[in-house]
Amino acid sequence: MTNLIKKLFRQNIAIRAWVVVLGLAVIPYTVHAIAISALVALTGANSASGDLIAIVDVSEAVAADRTKKITRDELAKGLALATSNLVVVAEIDTEGELETVSNITNILRETEIDASSELLTIMDDETGTGLLVFGTSPTFLTGITVPANSISDDELDEGANFTWTGVHDYGGATSLEVPSADAPTVNADGEIALDTLITDHTDLLIYRGGDAVEDKLIIAIPRDQLTATDGHVIAYNAADNEFEMVAGGGGSGDITDVFACATGDCASITMAATDLLDMSGTDASTATEGLILPQHATACAGGTAEGQVCWEADDKQLYVGDGAALVPIRAHGWILIETVIASDQATVEFKTDIDSVYHRYKIVVSNGLPVDDQQALLFRMSDDAGVSFEADAGDYDWIIIGSESDGTVLDEESASATFIRMTSSVSIGIGNGSAEGFMIEIYIDNPSNAAQGTKIHWDMTYTTSTGTHAIEKGGGAIVAAAAINGFHFLMGTGNMSSGTFSLYGLRE
Repeated sequence: MTNLIKKLFRQNIAIRAWVVVLGLAVIPYTVHAIAISALVALTGANSASGDLIAIVDVSEAVAADRTKKITRDELAKGLALATSNLVVVAEIDTEGELETVSNITNILRETEIDASSELLTIMDDETGTGLLVFGTSPTFLTGITVPANSISDDELDEGANFTWTGVHDYGGATSLEVPSADAPTVNADGEIALDTLITDHTDLLIYRGGDAVEDKLIIAIPRDQLTATDGHVIAYNAADNEFEMVAGGGGSGDITDVFACATGDCASITMAATDLLDMSGTDASTATEGLILPQHATACAGGTAEGQVCWEADDKQLYVGDGAALVPIRAHGWILIETVIASDQATVEFKTDIDSVYHRYKIVVSNGLPVDDQQALLFRMSDDAGVSFEADAGDYDWIIIGSESDGTVLDEESASATFIRMTSSVSIGIGNGSAEGFMIEIYIDNPSNAAQGTKIHWDMTYTTSTGTHAIEKGGGAIVAAAAINGFHFLMGTGNMSSGTFSLYGLRE
């Protein structure tokens, strides 16, 4: 201690100080200290644990001098900061160390810095960002681990742009959250977004890339459909508005959905010379099996290409083109053209499909019954497809021969009539009882021949209102030569209560 005091004498400034040593009397000294701008630390004479030292503050007038007691361990942790140099003072235990420290100006002492916020009391925030900046373009040389939930929305501005290059390995993660929104929009190459309103048959993941005006989409499909087996394909189910996995060929829809042409609309699909379309696996036992041909309601006339097939639905006619015209493909024998079921109506008419396709026609009536009792069945023809039916005096002639079960002869004829009468007026007529009524077959020969009047003949049987049975054969014609294309039935008076009327055409 004596040498230390002598050291202070040589500083040529007299101050009053107290040196306190544990277990000794307090001894006043008058000493010469260092320059007034310095902070001097004096060690005690004893270096044992628990010794006390005195800090002498000589930066102010002598009257303001003060003494503070600290331990040697606290002093060993002190920091002395002079100008731009940081000096760590581990321990001052020699006069030389004391002189070194005492000559450093602007000394800053902190007992401990254990939080980054404490730096704000001793350092300026020169960037104004609240960040420590050690370079204009810092580079991380080691990996960075961000603890879970360590950055909140408030701490990270969602509007900021972060540009990353190179490979980013997320192999250790179990999930990755991507940008998402309700019906999001992507407008730059490389952008992706997840649509949060995910339902079947809707956008799932949207990606923009390559084409500036087209987004690429991943479409949602129900999880229970992800059980496809070999040969299954994706098909759209319109009823459930979703895509499903179905067996190949099990889907339904336009063939252009299967043959995905670039434009989405295949103009034609062809087969090569050795190709085979095998449909033997279907027996067409229901309306949803087999093959449905190209068809038109009324006009297949344009389909004349060689081998082109068309079904004319209203005419019930199949056509095949021969390169220049349509060739009708007809069955042989009697072909059903049309059936009308009478139900308390004044007339029954046939006005279509009566042309040169069939050279002979037949009309079969079964279970015919008039509303009124004791009626006659009458017949007329038309040359304007049923717009009107010939009904002038002298338009028809006819003849009937027959008899009733009671022996009544039913012979009758007319050379100038307004209709062809099919039941003789000699008879009391057709009865309207449930066990009565009539049946008839009428044959019409080549009605499309305009060079002569159309001729007919018939076979008929009926039950009268008295219960007798009648049988008749008859024949007749329309007198004027004309192409006939319509047939018309009516009762003498009243309506037809019931009856099935079927028109057939004969093909040879």
